[in-house]
Amino acid sequence: MRVYLHPDFSLRGSKLHDVHLGAAYRLSPDAVWLLKRLYKNAELAQLVSAVVAQRSVSEEDARAAVLTFYAQLGMVGAVRVVWDGLVWWRVRAWATWRQRERASLLGFIKSMWRAYGWLSLGMTSIGILLAHFAKLPLMYGALPIFLFVSCAAHEAGHVAAAKTTGMQAVVLSHVGYSAVSYMPRRGKDRVLTSLAGPLSGAIVCAASGIGEPHILLPLVALAIMHVCCLLPWSADGAAIWRP
Repeated sequence: MRVYLHPDFSLRGSKLHDVHLGAAYRLSPDAVWLLKRLYKNAELAQLVSAVVAQRSVSEEDARAAVLTFYAQLGMVGAVRVVWDGLVWWRVRAWATWRQRERASLLGFIKSMWRAYGWLSLGMTSIGILLAHFAKLPLMYGALPIFLFVSCAAHEAGHVAAAKTTGMQAVVLSHVGYSAVSYMPRRGKDRVLTSLAGPLSGAIVCAASGIGEPHILLPLVALAIMHVCCLLPWSADGAAIWRP
């Protein structure tokens, strides 16, 4: 396993700077020490050995600390992971580690495919078979496609609003998950960008319902799911309602 710091990030003193978004994360002395060694030791085994030698801890504790640190960096897409060895571990890493892409057209497409592409195709294939055996309209089996498109529209709404207000944005994704990260300069920019995602997803569902009235009820349910993202305990809702 090899880990590299994403080129969007740089270490300056005790802070990890997200150069693209203009954000900074304060690090503990131990985190700074680990990050400096990350520049020198891309291999997990080498970094664990360095921790064991310098901190006089067991290899098990050192490995746990390093992996925890990687996971924290991975939350904001700050690391790129290259998994060696078994194919299964490489697939698992691709499926579970958040990948970071710039909010360009190509970056957005790559992120949406990673998050929903194969998952949507697999679920749609199963759904069509079930609909066929249950003697239901095959369009019911295609509902995962509508879910995928509405989720992509949700994130596209965030990106479009961020771009409109002059903010830089990145898209984080792994299989079944996507999110747009940005740094609002004003409260109204945060509110507008947070609103744009759920409303875009709901509008796409409503428009699809007009075109496919025989699956209107499932599409209404999907629209409600997006609107629920405006509630205070969801990520978008919290950004809207917090002072």
